[in-house]
Amino acid sequence: MMENLKLTRIDFRLIHGQVMTRWVAKYEIESIVVIDDRSAKSPILKKILLGAAPSGVKVLV
Repeated sequence: MMENLKLTRIDFRLIHGQVMTRWVAKYEIESIVVIDDRSAKSPILKKILLGAAPSGVKVLV
């Protein structure tokens, strides 16, 4: 499983529908892990991040 793991640092300005949709399709992404203290503490930011992912992609904040 670890051979399929890809890590990248993404600036908050890149997290929006177009980039996420294209990357999910191109790299066959199944799940996204967001590591950010501010997002983890904010129910609103967390809801936005969870809602931004394409259908079928698991998101953990």
